[in-house]
Amino acid sequence: MAISPKNRLTITYWVALGLIALLSVISYALMHVSLQTKEADSRLLNLAGRQRMLSERLIKTSLILEHPQRNKPFDQNVGELGQIFDEWVQIQEGLEKGDKNIGLPGKNSPAAQKILDEMHQSYTILKKAFELILNVKFEELNMRPKIKIAIDMLVSYDEMYAKYMNDLIYQYDREAYQRLQRSQFLAFGVGILTLIVLALELIFIFRPTVRKTVDYLSEIQENNIELNKLQQLNEENMKKLSEFNNELQEKNDILQKATTVLDVKNNEIRRQRDHLAEQSKELTIKNDHIVNSLRYASRIQEATLPEMKEWARFIDESMILYQPRDIVSGDFYWFTEKKTSNSLSPADRQLILAVADCTGHGVPGALMTMLGGALLNEIVTEKNISNPALILKYLNKKVIEQLKHNQSLENDKKRLHSEGMDISIVNISFPDGTVSFAGAHHSLLQIRNGEPILHRGSKISIGSTHHRMEKEFELIELKAQTGDTFYMYSDGFSDQYGEETKRKYMSKRFRDFLIDISPLPLEIQHQKLKTELETWKGSAHQTDDILVLAWRW
Repeated sequence: MAISPKNRLTITYWVALGLIALLSVISYALMHVSLQTKEADSRLLNLAGRQRMLSERLIKTSLILEHPQRNKPFDQNVGELGQIFDEWVQIQEGLEKGDKNIGLPGKNSPAAQKILDEMHQSYTILKKAFELILNVKFEELNMRPKIKIAIDMLVSYDEMYAKYMNDLIYQYDREAYQRLQRSQFLAFGVGILTLIVLALELIFIFRPTVRKTVDYLSEIQENNIELNKLQQLNEENMKKLSEFNNELQEKNDILQKATTVLDVKNNEIRRQRDHLAEQSKELTIKNDHIVNSLRYASRIQEATLPEMKEWARFIDESMILYQPRDIVSGDFYWFTEKKTSNSLSPADRQLILAVADCTGHGVPGALMTMLGGALLNEIVTEKNISNPALILKYLNKKVIEQLKHNQSLENDKKRLHSEGMDISIVNISFPDGTVSFAGAHHSLLQIRNGEPILHRGSKISIGSTHHRMEKEFELIELKAQTGDTFYMYSDGFSDQYGEETKRKYMSKRFRDFLIDISPLPLEIQHQKLKTELETWKGSAHQTDDILVLAWRW
């Protein structure tokens, strides 16, 4: 959101004022800190000087004890010495470790601490000497020799202690001077910064404020002139509005008459809407009948498909993914058993298997599946034909004959050219594993040790008369090995559109996916195929019927 000039100016002014106030507070704080530092330094120097003086007084008093005066008793001198000694020890300990009672922080600089460390030995000896003197009793016979020993210790170390004490006072004085210099430098810097802020406020706030005030006054004068013009224009508009209101009243009268006519038409529309609602209800009932009929037809269609348990008698491991687009499907699978001899051995048999994709979806496709299954039963079972290429040839002929017989209208005769089915048929001979294959626009995918072998069928369809009536289909024979996996499928999976890509899954992608999952058990492959289909499809509508059949030798 844009900030108005007034608000911007106010913000700038308060920011500058805040900076000045902040700098003033900082300056006051620096002064306060400087005064506290000066006070602390003065106290430290005073106590250090007093410590030097107390040391001299202790020496002097000790010397007096060696030669007591007549006018001052010995005990009185010892008591005075004890008082001075206690204060001397307190200050010394405070200088080294700190003592809040006498205002010593105990935080010394490295240089001062070094002097105190070097002084400590002299202090310790002097302290012992003073304690020796304080413990002497006047009545003792050997009082003077003890005091003499203590006096000698004091004389020996007092000069060294005094030297260290002078060095310490000098060091404290020098550090106090340095802190004073830093405080003055910071105060000077804050003062310069305050002057700079005042100068910037003068340049960037007060001068622009005066200039903008003059501009605002000029703008107000111009706005007053423009306002007068707008008032005149408003009076003219009021006159026009009055004329428009009169005209609007006339049109309102016309509109009321039109409303009366419209009410009559609305009543007619309501009657037609009620009539349409009744028709919609009838259509819903009819649609429910049709859906129920289709579901019944689906159960009939599923009943015509062979059961997997029948196939399990021949193939140990197999899988069928069967997923109609509508209620009934235009895809179907079919198989039957044929004996190769009169022997009762289960090894002397053939399994003929078909996967077909009929033209159309829903009811038309389902009718073609019923026709295809019936014709395969007639060709293979009744005519005893087991060669896949011959089965396709006879199936093509029978489909065309059936469609011609049922076509009566000219339009239906034109449809004959495109109706039919794409189908693949294999004949599996037991126990040697010979597989014969023929396909009409269908292929057989064989995967051996992870390597795909694609057996392509003939590029012609069953029933369609776009090609010649008599069609020849190529027969492919191969030898299955243990572990080979075979796939027969319609084009429903590869033609499925994806929700995100808006493109088909495509045949190559489908074959690559089969190659990837081929090492898995077929039961798991069935679930993988369903998952891949749902993932690719998403919420998109299923494009075609889907049929994938696989077995492992």
